[in-house]
Amino acid sequence: MVVYTGLALFAGAGGLELGLKLALGDRYKCVAYVERSIEAASVLATNMERPEAGLDKGVIWDDVTTFTGDVVSPFVDRIDIVSAGFNCQPWSYAGSRKGAEDDRYLWPNIAEILGTIHPEWAFFENVPGLLRGGLGPILSDLTSLGFSEIEWTSVRANDKRIGAPHKRERVFILAHSTSRGSEGSGLPVRSGRPQQAEAVVDGRSRELGNADSQRRRAQGDSELTPARIGWGCRPFQWPPGPRSSKDWREVIEVRPDLAPAVKPKVRGVADGVARGLARTQQLRILGNGVVPQQAALAFQILKERIDGSTTTSK
Repeated sequence: MVVYTGLALFAGAGGLELGLKLALGDRYKCVAYVERSIEAASVLATNMERPEAGLDKGVIWDDVTTFTGDVVSPFVDRIDIVSAGFNCQPWSYAGSRKGAEDDRYLWPNIAEILGTIHPEWAFFENVPGLLRGGLGPILSDLTSLGFSEIEWTSVRANDKRIGAPHKRERVFILAHSTSRGSEGSGLPVRSGRPQQAEAVVDGRSRELGNADSQRRRAQGDSELTPARIGWGCRPFQWPPGPRSSKDWREVIEVRPDLAPAVKPKVRGVADGVARGLARTQQLRILGNGVVPQQAALAFQILKERIDGSTTTSK
């Protein structure tokens, strides 16, 4: 079995990597993570030692800006997929939206790493604000780096195929380099029952500047390739909403450890990506993260588009 190796930039608590695991299964293995936050890096290290967490063991580097030279050289031509949930502050509607003028705009560092490592695939996640001025330069850089097939889409965590109890809309980009790989790459995506995708915003790099394609994106892409989704043998269970008393009673019957505490330290909490951290740290990590099922669905949608366009072009 061919195993595709991964490098996670801006890894956070590993949401994108878990998403790739859901989409690709045992054929994907992340070998290195780059994460500046000490709290998030500690979550990565902890979950690597917990088999049930599903996170691959790998080295952790602390800063994408110093992931160069002798540090990055062992990974040159040895990484198949680079993923990055890069800084959203330059594009977030909650901030000042300075774009490339923001000190936290670190896309050039990602581009430099891609140009050094030469991966076949690149998978990115960011906030919807990226589509307002930030996407064009990224697509241009990816093209100049040899990624001839690029697709992007926006997926919400509360999409009916995911079922999360919150919106959390995110933009995902998938780029494929045919100079490293081959057209119609055999990268295997898990399959399941076909379902029609309902992304909010969709784009295709080969259609940039095409009035008809822009009109379709504004109206909703009616020709979106069906996405296949398969989470494996164990479905993910989302918690009930805060007002769902009946559902919570059923949950607590099975997991009494999740019952609300009436005195400090009476009850524990379920293991998760924010395990053992202060509440403010938990919220920061979870707020910056991505729902793994959301990332998996986006990857499947985009991968099938690339496969479909390659087949059509032949």
